Amino acid sequence: MILAAFLLCQAVPLEGQWSEPKSGKLEYQQLKLEAAGPYGPGKQTYSLSKLPPHQALKLEFILHLTGGWDGVGPWGPDRWLCGLEGGQRFLDTSFNNCFQIWSDNVNQSFPESFFPLQQEDCTPLPPKGLTACFGGTGATAFGRLGPKIEGKPTDSSYKLSFVLPHSAASAQFYFHSLCTDPIEDEQWWIGELKVTPLDKLPEAAPAEIAAHWSVLFSGDALASYASRQFFISHPEALLQRAEGFVVGKAELGRALLAAASAPVPPDGLRRVVETDDAGRRSLAAWRELSLLACRDEVTAAALATETDPGRRLWLRALRSQIALTPPRELALLRLHALLRENGSPAAIALADKVKDIQLKAKRSVDSDD
Repeated sequence: MILAAFLLCQAVPLEGQWSEPKSGKLEYQQLKLEAAGPYGPGKQTYSLSKLPPHQALKLEFILHLTGGWDGVGPWGPDRWLCGLEGGQRFLDTSFNNCFQIWSDNVNQSFPESFFPLQQEDCTPLPPKGLTACFGGTGATAFGRLGPKIEGKPTDSSYKLSFVLPHSAASAQFYFHSLCTDPIEDEQWWIGELKVTPLDKLPEAAPAEIAAHWSVLFSGDALASYASRQFFISHPEALLQRAEGFVVGKAELGRALLAAASAPVPPDGLRRVVETDDAGRRSLAAWRELSLLACRDEVTAAALATETDPGRRLWLRALRSQIALTPPRELALLRLHALLRENGSPAAIALADKVKDIQLKAKRSVDSDD
């Protein structure tokens, strides 16, 4: 796992204080769980003070969701947020429990971030876009905590973990439900909460940064979530890569062209296609290059010397990519959300530039996409 290399400074997690302390029990048949909750709409905080010297914090917990969470679609969005007060946001997503009950209420954001476009793509059904996930995606368990609607289970659990740079003597984490239904209908609980100070974060190798960046352009939702965790831990690497992307100099374009070496399906700019790891990395390079300001300059120069028919086909396809096709739009949505969640002034400015790239490439998807 990506975070396995992080070194712990303290073996014992730190104790904190909830803004609204609650201790509840989730019991069903032989299963008995204790968790903070139940909570409903609104924000709860978990505060820690007098932290020992450290360079990072690791936050771990299990999010239990009970009741009729609607995710995204006709009855959503049911959003849930988590982050550090005054710092990065780790999650802004939505969850769906109703996929266990009804066939017309089945989509959620997680493990992707919440994008407003998900509402459009999932309303009316069936979903027509690639921006949302099926309910329960990424869950560690569901249908085991007892609450039922129409005799069917309505619960799910997600084991979550985040590592962030941090050295201050105090910290306050927030957990925030933006659901509008009352607590009787939708509840959330926090179980096995741990906050552990870390002595240091290892430096991220350039190849590791490049691998996680490419996942934003070609990885599936779960892979993208792992890369988001990585960039939460390494925000400077995110800002550096994002700055290069929005500036879009020819030097970066030529490097991406060199990276796009493996054979890939010819329709990979317009559709999600199946390929191996080498092909995925090539697709990521082609898609990123297709969104750069230097695209036409780099492809024109390459076409003047390229003799391979397959690569010439791709270069010509790049030059015709005016419409914003689903895989490329999803990459921009992921990057925009990640920068917004970072929250720093530099990241917000870059997020606005990513939004400009998206607007310039107006969303236009063929009916067969």
